[in-house]
Amino acid sequence: GDTGMPKPTLSSMQRITSPQFSSIPVSSRVLIDVRPKEQYAMCSLPHSVNIPLKELSSRLDEVEKLLAALPEDQNAAEVDADDTHEMLSTRLFVVCRRGNESQKGVYLLEQAGYIHVRDLVGGLAGWTDEVDPNFPKY
Repeated sequence: GDTGMPKPTLSSMQRITSPQFSSIPVSSRVLIDVRPKEQYAMCSLPHSVNIPLKELSSRLDEVEKLLAALPEDQNAAEVDADDTHEMLSTRLFVVCRRGNESQKGVYLLEQAGYIHVRDLVGGLAGWTDEVDPNFPKY
């Protein structure tokens, strides 16, 4: 299943675990689910937006609108190397089923100029394991 795209390895600064992610208020983040529509229809995290990976580069304007709709973040102005601040300044997150496609999504968004974007480690399977055992696995 190699699409010819190099599998990017993301640094820990570009990733977030499900428990960390679950503590972020939904009003201050955008979660892009890059799975195919059929999979998204089966189950999805609340407040996530489905933009399949293969459509992502052509739908960046939607990502922009979603981010623009977020309330202004008071912390965003403080640029601090401290990791918690770094996490606060991240408003854009990408998830998929297991965490592979979402890494490609992060890579693609970074190429498009989104500096603060993170991948959900372990994808939705990780969410089930670490946050919500009732979330369906498939």
